[in-house]
Amino acid sequence: MRAVKIQEARSSGAQDRKTGYLFHELYFWHEPGPWGNLKNYVQPTRHPEHVETKRRLHNLVSVSGLLDQLQVLKPRPATESELLRAHTPDYVHAVQAMSADNSKAVHCVGDESHFMPGGYDLAALAAGGAITAMENVLDGSVRNAYALCRPPGHHAEPGMGGGYCLFNNVAIAALHALEQHQLERVAIVDFDVHHGNGTQAIFAEDPRVLFISVHQAGNYPLFSGDVSEIGQGPGVGTTLNVPLPPGSGRGAYRAVFDRVVAPALDMFGPQLVLVSAGFDASYMDPLGHMMLGSEDYRYFTAALQQHAATSPHCQGRVVAVHEGGYSEQYVPFCGLAVIEQLAGLRTKVQDPYWEDVYNFAYQELQPHQDACIKAAEQNLEALRQARPMGMLNPANWFAKKQAPPAGPRPSALQVAASRMPERVVWAPRKAPRPTKLHFSPLALLLLLAFLGAAGYYFYVRVAFTLNMGSHTWYGVLVLVVEIIGLTAVVPYGMLLPFHTLSSGSKGLPVDDGRAILPPEKRFRVHILVPCYKESLEVITNTVTAALAAEVPPGVTRVLYLCDDGKDPQKADFIASLADEAQYVSGRSRAPGEINGKSANLNNCLRNVIFKEYEGRAAEIPARELVGVFDADMAARRHFLLKVLEAMWDDSISLCLTPQAFSNINPGSDIFNNINQQFWQYVLPGCDALGYIACTGTNFCLRARSLAAVGWFPEYTITEDYALSMELKSAGFKGTYLNEYLAVGEAPDEIRNVCRQRSRWTKGHMQIFFSRRCPLLNWKLPLVHKILYTNGTWAYFCTILTTLVFLFVPFNSLVFGYHPVAFSYEFAVAATVYLPLNFALMNFVHTPRHLKGHWMASISNHILTFTYMKAVANTLLSIVGVKAKAGFKATDKSGGANPISAIKNLGSNLISSMSRAGSSGLPTTSQQSGVVASPLSAAAAAMAGGQRVVPARPPPMSSKVVVGADGRPRVLPPRPMTKSELIQAELKQQQAAQKKPRRGCWVWINAKTLEGALDPLFLAFSLCVSLAALAAGIWTVIRSSAFSGITVSSWDDFTQIFTSGRLDVYLLIFTSGRLDVYLLVPMLWALYNALPPLLFFVYFFTKGRLLQGLCSFAQVFGLILAAGAMASLWLMIPNEYDLKQVLPALTGFVDTARSGALPALTRAAYLWLEPLSGLTDPVQGGFHMAADYVKYSMPIATSMMMLALSLAQFPEGYSAAGSLDAARSQLRHGADYLMAAHTAPDRFVVQVGNPTDYLTSLRFNNGSWGRPSDMPRNRTAYNITRDSAGGADAAAAAAAALAAAHEAFKEYDPVFAQAALKHAQQLYALATLLPARSYCQQVVDCFEGIKTGGYKWKAYHSTSVYDDLSLAAAWLFAATGVRSYASDSQFFFTQHLARETPNNPTSYISNYDNSAHIAALLLDQQLGFPPAQRHMLDFFKGWMTGLSTAKTPVLFVTPKGLHYLAGHPAAGDEPLPNAAHAAMLALLYAHSPRAQARGLTPFVVQNMECFALQQENYVLGGQRGKARSFVVGLGSSPPTKPQHRQASCASGVLKCTVANSLATEGPNPNVLKGAIVAGPDSSDGFADDRSSEQSRVSVAYNLPFMGTVAGLLQHAVSPANCQKEHGLFQDIFLAATPGT
Repeated sequence: MRAVKIQEARSSGAQDRKTGYLFHELYFWHEPGPWGNLKNYVQPTRHPEHVETKRRLHNLVSVSGLLDQLQVLKPRPATESELLRAHTPDYVHAVQAMSADNSKAVHCVGDESHFMPGGYDLAALAAGGAITAMENVLDGSVRNAYALCRPPGHHAEPGMGGGYCLFNNVAIAALHALEQHQLERVAIVDFDVHHGNGTQAIFAEDPRVLFISVHQAGNYPLFSGDVSEIGQGPGVGTTLNVPLPPGSGRGAYRAVFDRVVAPALDMFGPQLVLVSAGFDASYMDPLGHMMLGSEDYRYFTAALQQHAATSPHCQGRVVAVHEGGYSEQYVPFCGLAVIEQLAGLRTKVQDPYWEDVYNFAYQELQPHQDACIKAAEQNLEALRQARPMGMLNPANWFAKKQAPPAGPRPSALQVAASRMPERVVWAPRKAPRPTKLHFSPLALLLLLAFLGAAGYYFYVRVAFTLNMGSHTWYGVLVLVVEIIGLTAVVPYGMLLPFHTLSSGSKGLPVDDGRAILPPEKRFRVHILVPCYKESLEVITNTVTAALAAEVPPGVTRVLYLCDDGKDPQKADFIASLADEAQYVSGRSRAPGEINGKSANLNNCLRNVIFKEYEGRAAEIPARELVGVFDADMAARRHFLLKVLEAMWDDSISLCLTPQAFSNINPGSDIFNNINQQFWQYVLPGCDALGYIACTGTNFCLRARSLAAVGWFPEYTITEDYALSMELKSAGFKGTYLNEYLAVGEAPDEIRNVCRQRSRWTKGHMQIFFSRRCPLLNWKLPLVHKILYTNGTWAYFCTILTTLVFLFVPFNSLVFGYHPVAFSYEFAVAATVYLPLNFALMNFVHTPRHLKGHWMASISNHILTFTYMKAVANTLLSIVGVKAKAGFKATDKSGGANPISAIKNLGSNLISSMSRAGSSGLPTTSQQSGVVASPLSAAAAAMAGGQRVVPARPPPMSSKVVVGADGRPRVLPPRPMTKSELIQAELKQQQAAQKKPRRGCWVWINAKTLEGALDPLFLAFSLCVSLAALAAGIWTVIRSSAFSGITVSSWDDFTQIFTSGRLDVYLLIFTSGRLDVYLLVPMLWALYNALPPLLFFVYFFTKGRLLQGLCSFAQVFGLILAAGAMASLWLMIPNEYDLKQVLPALTGFVDTARSGALPALTRAAYLWLEPLSGLTDPVQGGFHMAADYVKYSMPIATSMMMLALSLAQFPEGYSAAGSLDAARSQLRHGADYLMAAHTAPDRFVVQVGNPTDYLTSLRFNNGSWGRPSDMPRNRTAYNITRDSAGGADAAAAAAAALAAAHEAFKEYDPVFAQAALKHAQQLYALATLLPARSYCQQVVDCFEGIKTGGYKWKAYHSTSVYDDLSLAAAWLFAATGVRSYASDSQFFFTQHLARETPNNPTSYISNYDNSAHIAALLLDQQLGFPPAQRHMLDFFKGWMTGLSTAKTPVLFVTPKGLHYLAGHPAAGDEPLPNAAHAAMLALLYAHSPRAQARGLTPFVVQNMECFALQQENYVLGGQRGKARSFVVGLGSSPPTKPQHRQASCASGVLKCTVANSLATEGPNPNVLKGAIVAGPDSSDGFADDRSSEQSRVSVAYNLPFMGTVAGLLQHAVSPANCQKEHGLFQDIFLAATPGT
């Protein structure tokens, strides 16, 4: 490849020295191994730190021609002594040994630090390369240099590798410059996207090196590189970290260099600038999330060069050492930019990606990034104060590390000699590490996923679930409680990714007589056993086990029995042990003593053990240790071996081990005594974060540290919690050894358990509500403030969440108060968040732990009252109402047969001792082995009625001492002591007692309760849950109809749910009766009942029955939770955008106009003929149905409905942008009615003859075409004062025009006045005519002609007085003339008397029955009682299915349509019928008269929700995917409505029955917005033009338009309808008006 020419970028005065470029082919041979994990199903792939990124960079430097202009440098390997400047000998030797080991393909020396055999040589060559580049710059051979080294180095710490790094190349170069070349100040600038934790660790205390790291916050290492890390000791201020948020780009990085890096370099004045050049902050890098480009790296390099060139100390000395960067495509361009800038040259290579990254959004500095930079700027002051410039004297600041002589390692002979029997000093080759840090990627991913899900969930909760009207406060309350619960979950989740584990070490060596520990490690262990009222048997097991535990060589042990009970038998027992144990008692108690245990222990420590050190805690030797065991805790054989290994490190002040219990069955541990989650997950995570934990027993601590914090705290009853915080505040360190090294007995009687947990809670609260609160402790870091507070905060969270979540299902089912408004968004958020919450809280290392985690949640519910009572008592004691809580001993041997419990404890103790090194949790099933002591032998023999045969004395009886020569010496065994004989006699007496009767466990619990209220609370909790469940069942029973299935009694209910009919169950789910607000709370209540149920079972038995029920409850609880999650999706209420629906509905009405169509209609329905009816005798109006006849009476009733909705719901029309369209339609209809009123006593009731439009599918003939194909010069049918009928038509027109006057009187007074004049004349005409319908009198309104399966139906009118009453009512509303009011009342009464009894459509409101609207107006205007009673009966029938006389009126279809039953005309138009009823319900609910009459908000809500339910049904159903009945809208809408022009294809010249009506496919033209007549009583719908169900009409749309407008105006939504539908409302509140 031809090299590209280079453009000179240097000034004419540039120096002649070139830039050094160091590389070696061997760098490209380093192999970090494959990338993947077969166990986790990750297919291996090429490692991110593969060679190609570096090789491609080198190749680009070469082919660009730049290499020819550089001074190529040849690296050399770093010597071992040079490596030891930065790394420990153990680590360097370990890498050497692994490198020489060819038995493995890949070796690992740290987190993600792998190398193949021979890797040591390559790593040394990389470190030597950095030294070579640095030396060439220092001696002037080159001006500056770039070292393309590999493997990288900035993650390598002194004693371990990390992040693909083996040796820290840049640190080794810096130390070489300081040590070998006598430089005084070196600066290291690291702009790798990952924090240079290794470099920081090496120079944290070295003030000679300024380390600046600019990296992505929270990337790698996860908890490293915080802005608060500024160095340690003499190096404080010389470490600067700038952690930038992910997504930072050019603006943020340049601000860092300008505001932090440059000022820091100016203040420090380095003599050499080293650069850790990582290119993984580029926008293409797979391991970073930043947005840098190649020119940004050029800018950084130029900034560093500028400082180096202008600094009198540095003189331009800059050395860049390659670190990270993992994008094959982009690393070459970034590296080339840096090298070009160092060399002062520019090649013709153009970065092809620079323009893209330059134009990225958010490249400029963002506010949250600026905040991070400002935080880093604050640390410049620490650098400024670190050391005054000009007073550099490294000898005073830094003690140089002396590398150990690189002498030969011990030979095999020397090793063998060290194992000879001679008493030699034993010392480990490297510091013992009983614990190791472990990282769980799965836990981290789970935590991150949970945090993301929680953010989304609570966003949804705020944005979508609080729209609950007057109950929003309740939703907010529950939301706050959820957030509070989250505050306890998040800290726990943060403990899971990083945790400490036992390293599996066997501990320190046991004394075998051949070796002895070094003098400074020959610990003196003082074992303290505080006791109170425990029996001698319990004490004997504890003391025996503690003295039988093996000790390392040279370690001395003395046990102190601190007896506050002053028991002479215990004193004799301890006296028999000679100088191995001491009995301490007789202390004086201070008045108001809070913690007797602490006072007891402190008495022994201050007045007995360390009496001579009083006031001189610092003088206590480091090898003086204190171990504490509760009186019932027996140490395992290897307890001291392992714990003392942890205490080997002098910086460790406390080592804690977990507790195991022999008397607790893990399968039925409903009180969570084992506390597996705490021991196995919480404490290991806390330990990884540097938390000191102490739990009162099974721990060892350094006496000097204990004395420094004032011994055991006595100001709280939880001295362990307080002690751990005191130690941490004093700067001490602790460790947690996660091995079960002791076993004891936990309280299992209910009262004792409650008393113990109450004590724990009170102790935490005593500290929380005091000046010692962790949040107020300025000595604690923030993370530890949180950790120490979280234990206390968890009590508050448990109390609050348990109580609130106990009553949530109760409130839902009884009072109808729901915590959320269910929606699709909530279902999605809950489905993501709640399972992740469950997964996080139940994250386990092994499936065996799942049940223990579940037990923890059960115990929280059971102990809630205990916690609550303890908090209340603590607060009362603080305010002085109650005495301060003091330490109360927990009775752990209150059973009927204590000797049995002791035997169980002893056998389990020795069983667990026999499993040396095991860290598993002991269980009661592991009971093998016997205690090798005369005590246990005597006890076992006497318990079985056998003769006592003493066994071989235990180690404690055969005393082991270390002689003056350093060798162990065993004293002769001794006979049984007096104490042992007393104990054996006591055991014999107890074993001879009568065996306890069956049921004594119940008697023990009942006897020990002592008036405790905890069981009463759990009984109350159970009653609340069962009451909620009963309320839900009652609601199901009270639901009167499930698709025609009557449920009016318990027998009916049980018959349905025991029938096994899947179709019935599905109907219940889909009908809307059993919705999410019923099902989820019922499942929730059932889950809440599980903990108290298990508690009461525990009260009677803790045997196999309880264990089986616990297993069943765990599985059953998961099923309930899964069922609740599934129901969220099954029951999501559909919510439709009514603002989009209403314009479509009004659009269809415009398509039915006769005459010229509006411009918008023509544009939306291009297939419509724009003109029609031009030759009609009366112009305008509407074609009401599939034919082109203009029926004046249906037009009039439709316009009246439109005017009514416009007058009442104008804001609803306006919200949807349909107000002008609706007014235009009303004007168009009113104009037609006024035009049809050709004279004061003449009115055209019909234009056209329906028989002209009859068709026959059988013979494929008839009239089916466009308006232009229809007959011309159509007939006008008139009524005059001489007609035999027609009062109904004239009255309907009068009502419509009077209603139009009301709608237009403010908007267009002139038009309104004209309409009113016609209305008055038409009403006068109507009153002159006979009270007979125009049908059969004026026109032939025959029922229909069936031809070929197609039924034609005319618009009937079967009543007259209702129309007259309605017209008079409207005229009274328009004029206020009282005679109209009297007429309306008279005609209404006549309607009820003459027409209603024989009218089969008394519950139908349409063009044929106007009585309901007349009654509404009469009720609103006059409060007319018959009208009021009529409306109440109407609404009762529609909303409950029963009339006032309790006769069935309608039923609910399976999918929720209220369907009239028992009327011949009821099934013809079910959707228009429901739409009329829905609109009337909205009108009545918001009428001033009804509200003034005391219409309750609950009834108003029910009426609104009834309207919404019917509207939802038409649009697609209440929930799920159901059919829409609006053409062109929703899911599966009708495609073949009965409409001539819609079924007539555009390309057909003349449409006929054969080519349009009789075709099989969907209509070629979409009649968007048309509502069909509707389904049958089972929701079945025939989408067929020949079906009556597919009829469309303007009369169908207008009431539905009014309903939608009303719902919009009053903001009715599913959320409004989800409240106040509980048992209380069902029983005590009226559901409909007048009930």
